[in-house]
Amino acid sequence: MRRVLFLFGELNDSDVEWLGTASRLTKIAAGEPLIRAGSKPDNIAILLDGEMSVVLPGPPAVDLARLYAGEIVGELTFLDPRPPLVTVSAVTNCLLLEVAHATVQARLARDSAFGVRFYRGLGVFLASRLRETTGRFGVQATGVKLSAEEVEVDELDDEAMERTALAARRFEFLRGKLGVR
Repeated sequence: MRRVLFLFGELNDSDVEWLGTASRLTKIAAGEPLIRAGSKPDNIAILLDGEMSVVLPGPPAVDLARLYAGEIVGELTFLDPRPPLVTVSAVTNCLLLEVAHATVQARLARDSAFGVRFYRGLGVFLASRLRETTGRFGVQATGVKLSAEEVEVDELDDEAMERTALAARRFEFLRGKLGVR
């Protein structure tokens, strides 16, 4: 699932519209880094098109994840001032929507309702990422067998499905507005 949907499911239409106007489109060529381990980025980015890799530098380097359209990058350094531990690089040519941390912070300072929606969306997004990471690296590494209920954690109730569908429409609206098909 595109993780941006967790964020867009909490934001309203005007928040998404603002994000589109407050951001800039950035192209990154295959092989180029977006984020370097140890160097704090100044932006939150939404991957609109392409594939990126998340690598923990070594030796040996460990390929942690692949990111595709709809993923969010740079959110941790927005929340935590420490530099990132990983390098995020383009595997293919990528198109990103980047918004400066300072721009988001200014909006948060003047619009507390946006802040509630934004931070809740980031929280749900990060919880999803943590669940996936725990499943991939924690549970699998121990050989623990999950029950059917635990395996089906991705099932959504009706309200969550409705919110996800609305978020998907918002994401596609934003991509269309930016000319990304």
